[in-house]
Amino acid sequence: MQEIKQVLRKYEYVIKVGGKEVWRGLNPKEKYWEIKEKNPDKEVGIAWCSQDDVLIC
Repeated sequence: MQEIKQVLRKYEYVIKVGGKEVWRGLNPKEKYWEIKEKNPDKEVGIAWCSQDDVLIC
């Protein structure tokens, strides 16, 4: 179980609004809709990244 937690800490999601990072964490589902409602006219996207600063969009 400890190994899984260590792996999860290495990877997280990033939510961007208009190309700028506004949130970073492990569970983006609720935050995405909250951020989307606050920014109805802007592009909101989710990316997955690692601690090695590799962004996969």
